[in-house]
Amino acid sequence: MTLEMKILEETKYARKIALEEGLERGLEQGLEQGKLLEIISCVKDGLFSEEVGAKRAGLSLEEFKKHLTN
Repeated sequence: MTLEMKILEETKYARKIALEEGLERGLEQGLEQGKLLEIISCVKDGLFSEEVGAKRAGLSLEEFKKHLTN
């Protein structure tokens, strides 16, 4: 294997790892956003208070209220 081929293979591998990590990070962010949207929906439906929603979302009440209005 030539040096150029070895570098190419290592570059392909590095890109594959970066892509997998990016997909994993994107999935985690999507799940977090989905959880927040579900909590907001429950608060808007009156299933629990804004205070409980903020606590479940791990946000301050003020921050959670910003999400309610968006």
